[in-house]
Amino acid sequence: DPFIAGGPTANSMTGALFLLIRTQQISSEVFTCPSSSAEKDNFGGGTNSALNHSNFTDLGKNLSYSYANPYPDTAAVGRGYRLNSSMTPDFAVMADRNPGTTKGDPAAVLSNATQSDMQKINSQNHNGDGQNVLFAEGHVEFVNNPFVGINKDEIFCRSTDAANPPAKTTTTGSPYDGNDSFMLPRD
Repeated sequence: DPFIAGGPTANSMTGALFLLIRTQQISSEVFTCPSSSAEKDNFGGGTNSALNHSNFTDLGKNLSYSYANPYPDTAAVGRGYRLNSSMTPDFAVMADRNPGTTKGDPAAVLSNATQSDMQKINSQNHNGDGQNVLFAEGHVEFVNNPFVGINKDEIFCRSTDAANPPAKTTTTGSPYDGNDSFMLPRD
């Protein structure tokens, strides 16, 4: 049982996504964007299956999407963060993989930046041209910049005050409040 010895860490973002593969008969291919270099997880080959694992075999290779952090801290919950059916329709729930700081500092780029600067902080799944984003009401849209959350919150950064963008940081961790769509994992 992968959940006993050496199992996932508490509040594992990617472990939560992997549970969909383990429990819902979803193929690992669902978590690889066709426009990325990601490969579907074969769980080590042979007779191995998702049931032998608690997480993706290689996060950089087998997961090309990010998800709104489902593990808010107490302060975020107190400021209204809930990842449930009561989210506003424009809350970004999932997107192409968060680029982290691989091409540039997302906290340094403002929403009115040039497209060449946006390419540095867009998902690398589409060569920096933009990302597909799943919104809470169910539609998916390809957008050419990451400023698509509530109040044009940047979805690849944790906000320090989502009501007053561009107050943002590149730290990992909890979302700030109910308006902060913070996508993890990041490259």
